[in-house]
Amino acid sequence: MKLSVDFYTVEQEMNEAIKFNPNFQQWLCQSALFQIGKEESYTMHINDQAVEKPVVSLDDSVRSKMIGFLHETIVEETKELLFQIEDLAIHDELTYRIGKLIEILECVKNDQYYYLQRSE
Repeated sequence: MKLSVDFYTVEQEMNEAIKFNPNFQQWLCQSALFQIGKEESYTMHINDQAVEKPVVSLDDSVRSKMIGFLHETIVEETKELLFQIEDLAIHDELTYRIGKLIEILECVKNDQYYYLQRSE
């Protein structure tokens, strides 16, 4: 089972799909990020087909909370990386985690994206 976060524009076009490795997936599912926003079933029209998708609307409040969480978490993960840089195994996982958090942050901050879908 692989988790991804897909970002959709208001025109219901998926412009970004961020996929994760299993360790990051487990960590992310347990994080506060996945508690932000309520998933609701939304009908999207993809390739002339109506498809029901569980999405979180990136309204101003949800977007702001996600950006705050991601900024704070990236800072904390970077601090941990700097303190533990000698341990290469931890370095690789933390570097991956920070990179994925930044990737998610950039999409959440992009106000062209109006929905995100968490999928497994």
